[in-house]
Amino acid sequence: MNRIKKAFTTAELLIAMTIIGVIAALVVPPLMRDYSMRVHGAAIKEAYGTIMSAIERACVDANVSVLARTKYVIGGNESEFFKNYFKGKIDKNAFASKYSSLSGQKNNSSGYPKTSVVLSNGAAVAFYCDNGGHECAFFVDTNGPAEPNTGGVDMFLIVFAPYSNEIVLNSSSSNCKSSTVGDGCIKKLIDADWDVQKYFKSLE
Repeated sequence: MNRIKKAFTTAELLIAMTIIGVIAALVVPPLMRDYSMRVHGAAIKEAYGTIMSAIERACVDANVSVLARTKYVIGGNESEFFKNYFKGKIDKNAFASKYSSLSGQKNNSSGYPKTSVVLSNGAAVAFYCDNGGHECAFFVDTNGPAEPNTGGVDMFLIVFAPYSNEIVLNSSSSNCKSSTVGDGCIKKLIDADWDVQKYFKSLE
């Protein structure tokens, strides 16, 4: 008695491959987005910690209680601040030329600080103070000039009060979705306990 061999026909293989392709198309993009969100979230949290640590060390070295009493709030000393307190490479072209907001607005980066440092994790940080040293700002792009170059995703503005050594979190976080530099987004991230999924859900 002959044994009957069972095998997949070409049509059956094509159908199976089509089904697998459809499933992959539905499943893979959300997984990739989730992974990307987690990477950017971890990078901005690390950069935030690096900034706060640098401020604390600068104050200790100058034997003062607040950054406002150091030389770093005076324009032109940004490079020295980075060199002394950030482990990274000084780079004047660490940011992208254009950024978008979560709501679709676009802006070029010509007005951003020119002196910046690239951290070991690839994040770019720029720093400047204005208003007579009463307010400082850190621009952080978690992956430098690489995409998505979007405020609140990989680009964040961290406003710092050098006379109190505190991050300014009372600014309106409603700016987050419309800001090309992620103004107000750091507050939303902190409010979400650095959980990027909660953070992005709060932006819906």
